[in-house]
Amino acid sequence: MTRSQRRKEARQLKQRCRSRERIKQLPDLANCESPIECRLLVALRSTLPTDVRVRVQVPIGPYRADCMVERGPLRVVVEADGEHFHNSPAQIAYDLHRDAWMRGRGYQV
Repeated sequence: MTRSQRRKEARQLKQRCRSRERIKQLPDLANCESPIECRLLVALRSTLPTDVRVRVQVPIGPYRADCMVERGPLRVVVEADGEHFHNSPAQIAYDLHRDAWMRGRGYQV
């Protein structure tokens, strides 16, 4: 999906969400790299309490998380693309190594 396609989908999602006060302003929808990430962001922002921070494409050390949910000291990392993007043996090994690295630094994956 190209950047312009992501932006178009982000605009469409924003338009659909205008009635929900919590997610009127979603400037980081344009940072989503897939429609799944955009849907996840909208779903989390519309259902979680307001003191929960939800971010996409978060740099964490040498890696980048699709989505991170934070509340106080609790940090949960979510890989949203699944099998479609991560199905080769090399990518699976990379994902396992990344997950272990993040867990070792206090993130829940």
